[in-house]
Amino acid sequence: PARAYEPSKVGLYNMLGNVWEWTGTWYAKSSGQRVLRGGSYVDSPDGSHNHMVTCATRMGNTEDSSGDNMGFRCAKAVEGAPKLSPRGYQYSQVKKKRPPPGVGDPLKDGGKAAQELVRAGGGR
Repeated sequence: PARAYEPSKVGLYNMLGNVWEWTGTWYAKSSGQRVLRGGSYVDSPDGSHNHMVTCATRMGNTEDSSGDNMGFRCAKAVEGAPKLSPRGYQYSQVKKKRPPPGVGDPLKDGGKAAQELVRAGGGR
């Protein structure tokens, strides 16, 4: 039921934890995945199993994926409401050159680079 749990500090009910919510944001455009946010009923508030259910939790999935723990939220702009500017992290619009495949991959050399990273970090 919609009011089975207490409302949030702003009076909203059940905003997280029912299903992962599809967004229009690319997770990694080269992978063809879109961002899913929030978490679902198979996740936990503290992250002790699967994912931590928060509004900042995100994962990616392809658009042709489906599941009983994925969905979307219908939203409508309120007429006369103040226009809000996006807050938080702003993505850099500067294009960066990517290294060729395999460069910087610690497993491509049989794990030698990974072992060096562990040694540099104080591991044995």
